[in-house]
Amino acid sequence: MKLVYKNIIINTIASIVILFAGEYSLYFFLKNNIEKETIEHLHLERYFMMKDIKNGVDINYFKHNVGDALSITPIKKVIYTDPVIEDEFVEEVEEEFEHEHEGRMEEEKFTSKKIVFDVEQNQKAYRVSITKTIDEDEGLYGSMSAIIFVSAFCMLIILVSMNVFVYYRLFSPLRLLIKDVKSFSIQKLQKISPPKTSTTEFVTLGKEISKMSEKMI
Repeated sequence: MKLVYKNIIINTIASIVILFAGEYSLYFFLKNNIEKETIEHLHLERYFMMKDIKNGVDINYFKHNVGDALSITPIKKVIYTDPVIEDEFVEEVEEEFEHEHEGRMEEEKFTSKKIVFDVEQNQKAYRVSITKTIDEDEGLYGSMSAIIFVSAFCMLIILVSMNVFVYYRLFSPLRLLIKDVKSFSIQKLQKISPPKTSTTEFVTLGKEISKMSEKMI
């Protein structure tokens, strides 16, 4: 196998590993940041809710205004004095209509974060849980993955093209030297001339081959 092909294969494999590692790192970095912001938002909602309750707002007011994202359950006594963050997997059934207007039911799973805490109002204890979906828009991750994949593919093409170009430019003195060695003949009484190049290794190799051809003559 020629050196150019070995060089391209090695560089391509290494580039694929690095690019995919970078893609997954970026994916999980973005996902962790979204989860972190979701948790901060949940703590902020709890803060404002606790503030309103202390100011005399009826706890049932939040249940009617927030909806399914908030659950308020009467309990015997306060246990969770500090908020607890939990993961929750929610399955939702969505109905999609095709061009023929035929309904089709599909289930989707969403990952959510939930903050759970206990509050006391009018000598009654309640357990409150606020749920927020963190990957409701799956298109975000899909679009990000597609962009990274296309960018990685384009970078691979550019990298391979650069390797081929650099090889033929950088190793052209070596190819000329190999050609001179193949066509060398003692009968011609002409030694092999070193290639004109600024690459130290090729200069040294050319001088040594030139000396050997001169000795042979």
